[in-house]
Amino acid sequence: MAIIQPPVNPDRRSLPEGWISRYDENYRAWCVRTHSLAVTALSYPLSVG
Repeated sequence: MAIIQPPVNPDRRSLPEGWISRYDENYRAWCVRTHSLAVTALSYPLSVG
């Protein structure tokens, strides 16, 4: 049985500290998430400062 890997994220920008990028199977899209704010977004977070 082969292990199916998610697609490679084409957006190679670095994320702000505390953010992670993951593939969402429900939306079939890459999203970013931060646990400290309990936020998930489909768009890139803006840098602060």
